[in-house]
Amino acid sequence: MVVGEGKHSRSAKATSVFASPLEYVTDDAASQAPAEESRMNGKSGKNGKASKNGKHGRAEQNGYAALAAADVQSAAPDQVAVMGAGDALAVFDAPTDAPAEAEFGARVTLASRTTRQSSESDGFDFALLKRLSETPGVAGREERVRALMIEALAPLTDELSVDALGNVIAIRHGRAAKGKGKANQPPRIMLAAHMDEIGFMARYIDERGFIRIQPLGGFDPRVLVGQRVIVHTRAAGPLIGALMPSSKPIHQLGDEKPGSPKIEEFYVDLGLPGERVRELVALGDSITLDRTCERLGEIVMGKAMDDRSGLFTMIQTLRRLRAHDVTIIAAATVQEEVGTRGATTAGYHAQPDVVVAIDTTLSVDSPGMPETDAVTRMGNGAAIKVFDSSAIPNYKLVDHLRRIAVRDEIPHQMEILQRGGTDAGAIQRARAGVAAVTLSIPSRYVHTVNEMVSVSDLEAAATLLARYLEDAHTGDYRF
Repeated sequence: MVVGEGKHSRSAKATSVFASPLEYVTDDAASQAPAEESRMNGKSGKNGKASKNGKHGRAEQNGYAALAAADVQSAAPDQVAVMGAGDALAVFDAPTDAPAEAEFGARVTLASRTTRQSSESDGFDFALLKRLSETPGVAGREERVRALMIEALAPLTDELSVDALGNVIAIRHGRAAKGKGKANQPPRIMLAAHMDEIGFMARYIDERGFIRIQPLGGFDPRVLVGQRVIVHTRAAGPLIGALMPSSKPIHQLGDEKPGSPKIEEFYVDLGLPGERVRELVALGDSITLDRTCERLGEIVMGKAMDDRSGLFTMIQTLRRLRAHDVTIIAAATVQEEVGTRGATTAGYHAQPDVVVAIDTTLSVDSPGMPETDAVTRMGNGAAIKVFDSSAIPNYKLVDHLRRIAVRDEIPHQMEILQRGGTDAGAIQRARAGVAAVTLSIPSRYVHTVNEMVSVSDLEAAATLLARYLEDAHTGDYRF
């Protein structure tokens, strides 16, 4: 929530999925890689050279073959695909054949379209949400999250492409069109959820090694004091540091009252000599907050629920979807937190008739807050947005979602957000205009490291979206 294109298809001939070559750099190590050693020792990974003389349309990269379009769909369930630095993929016959994550990149295990993964006794796929939450990806550096979304969406859709900004655009076709011509084509319904999380990049390194930061997204400085962060370096992989403001410790304040810190006062302390920091950290290296994702009964708590919970809901919706007539466009977008930039290009390129953005919203139902400011209440169901400061949704589309929720007895609530926006605001303005709405996941403590969402709200959102997509061909949102 805001405060070279390649394609594959099931019938495609073997062509390179992504235009850019593989590079072996530790900065693209997966978040699940053995982190402690790489964070502490400052060792750099290998850099591989790419050549274009591979067999069957594959580009050989130091013995690893870039995954061809047809391979994405035909790979066996036990094969492993690996995402490299340039968004290229490589395929291996077994997980043990793949290089280590710290050497190569985020590992992606292919699954079949009928897979219904479940890590909990109640059927909730917490393992997937945890991976999405803990995988780092600030605006402009979403490659590790993109790898996970390609893994999840490829077996659930019929076509998949990555555009020049890094948006993942996956298309799932409905029943055959009734005839030729645009008038006879089924409606194109886009689901949009963003991959980037709020974070920082390194802006300046002083002679003592303290790193000044450039925010990527909207932060409340009050919740940042003393947080652990990870600096994702090109030279040495991830390095752990402390995020602190330039202020006196409480022992030296005397009668002074501590003031509210300003974002420009914060710096990162890696605990290393200045010369060493300058060797390892480059300006522009991304910085993310360091926090695990945990399940607390019916609540999930972690960083980046905005908007990894939206990506999770998109995946779960496609898993639950039954027969449908419309063409579904699943868009995992980039750079939402810095101005819905990915959504702007995705909406223009994909040409949807309808967009449903999936994002978190405020659940201000905590102690000391007036009822009038709650916006939504966590645990009361998915929120159908009526208003936010980026878009006024199509009221016919809002009513359609509400009718389905009532008909199928899906827990839901209506939402008015006075300040803030989603990808729907950008896509609504694409070309000649798009019917738009946002389906929200109520969340406590938005834009902190302890964002909370409800399992029942996530389930309600995925169910409502799936039932809507099955009925979407009946909608008429014209004025």
